[in-house]
Amino acid sequence: MLENIRSFFGFGNLPAASAHMNNACRCFAAAVCSSALFCLTQTAIAEPEAAESAPPQTKAVQTVAVQTPNAYTGRVRAEGIATIGTDGRSTARHAALANALRKASASAGAPAMKDKLPEVTNAPRQNFEARPGQPGNRYSILREWENQGLYHITIGAEVVMGKFDAENATLLQLPKKKIVFIQFNVANTIHVDDINNIYDGFPAALSSRLEASGGFLSAYSSRSIPNATEATQREAIIQIAKENGAQFLISGMVINAGISQKTRHIEVELSVYDGFTGTRLLLRRLDEQARGDVMVGNNKPFGSSIFFETAFGKATSRLIDSAVNDLQEALENVPFSAHIIRVAGKSVFLDAGEDALLKPGDQFVAYASDVRTPVTGLNGLALGTTERAADTITLTQIKPQFSIGELPEDAAKLGIKVGNIARINFSDLHDLAAKQLAAQQQAKAQQEAKIKTEHLKAEQAAQAEAARIKAIQIAQAEAARIKAEQKAKAKAAAEAKAAKLKVQQATKSSRLSAAQQARARALAVRIKAQQKAQAAAEAKMSKSKDEPETKTEAAQTSAKPSTPIPKQ
Repeated sequence: MLENIRSFFGFGNLPAASAHMNNACRCFAAAVCSSALFCLTQTAIAEPEAAESAPPQTKAVQTVAVQTPNAYTGRVRAEGIATIGTDGRSTARHAALANALRKASASAGAPAMKDKLPEVTNAPRQNFEARPGQPGNRYSILREWENQGLYHITIGAEVVMGKFDAENATLLQLPKKKIVFIQFNVANTIHVDDINNIYDGFPAALSSRLEASGGFLSAYSSRSIPNATEATQREAIIQIAKENGAQFLISGMVINAGISQKTRHIEVELSVYDGFTGTRLLLRRLDEQARGDVMVGNNKPFGSSIFFETAFGKATSRLIDSAVNDLQEALENVPFSAHIIRVAGKSVFLDAGEDALLKPGDQFVAYASDVRTPVTGLNGLALGTTERAADTITLTQIKPQFSIGELPEDAAKLGIKVGNIARINFSDLHDLAAKQLAAQQQAKAQQEAKIKTEHLKAEQAAQAEAARIKAIQIAQAEAARIKAEQKAKAKAAAEAKAAKLKVQQATKSSRLSAAQQARARALAVRIKAQQKAQAAAEAKMSKSKDEPETKTEAAQTSAKPSTPIPKQ
């Protein structure tokens, strides 16, 4: 794969820079292999954006595939061509798109599209129901240009389970990746004495042409990469990209602009760097020639319309078109990325917004860097740090130049902080979705097991309680029976005792009554006898007392004369 990439980007012709090229190839291969095959945003019908003329490409349809948790999903790339006839550019564009869709459908093994063509017009963008990050019957327009009366469109189509239905396919608008250009250097300044400001003019013209293709945003920085150690250069690249919110940095060197026998070369070496790691992704040398009157003049600023009217300007325009074409192909499969510029709880702020065609609902993967274990090369120089896919960010608010998304958990808990990277990475999104699904299923299983255990415990507790209550009831019944028996026995004993006592009392009473009667009779006899004796005694005493008194009274009577009793 490394040799294929070297050959594809022309590294094989640059032996002097082999070490750098090998590193670039490896980094770019890793980026392509780990990238999302479709960095897709919400569905939209895009306004056609006419690109500058580019050389026609005749390439075989390319197919790439990745195994996702839900289905075997791949990507087909196809180019459609149509003649621009009397019906105009719009009809040609429509036909070229239909041709590309037919090729994609046929290459995917699905039936070719019939008479019905997808509606592709200059109508305003509209949203559809397709969710971002989910594979489906969708396609995106990668490039479109006109050349020699022909309209060219290159598309990327999703293939799910080996099928792509061109008739019902949905057009998707990919987010725009941001590139920062820095001032180009010139190897021999004498070659450009007749050219006004090629240093800034070349990157400005290239950025304008690249942005016109519809897939990129561009910025310009007056800073340059220092002529220092590799580590220092990497830090400078990262810093420049961060200052401009860019995903890539492009620098260039004008190798040759000399004149030889009415022929003038324009040879430029382009370097594309990953703005997040400082790694060079692409080193490409381009060359064009101009013939005839090849002098320019300082009165024709580089990149102006009068500059491009010159022979050298036309050759430069062709070279810029080739550069745009190569850059589009090189960066197509690199996932769209943005910096995390602020975190607040579950909220995450990204330095990309409406200008990058982001939409609410778009999903990013947030990556947490492990700064504790930097990766170093064999020479001991730090190459960077490892990162892990922490979780998914779902965009909720889109502003002109930034956006706000939500994480499932607090950023601090996930290890996400300011300066980390967020990418629309199809593969990692599905890996995270699979992990989240597995975690949800595990949590659900654990919850169900917990509920089942609690239910079993509740049933066991209920059974134990019922057994306890039943035992209590049995014990209470037994106690009541015993108490009733004891009460009955006590009652019977009490009744027997009462009956016995009654008999005893009756016997005693009868005995007492007879004795009492005898004693009463004896007492009555004794009392009567005593009374008689007392009466006799009293009578005797009375008699004894009465005899002297009688004698005394008789004597007194005899002594006194008798007194007559008065008459009443």
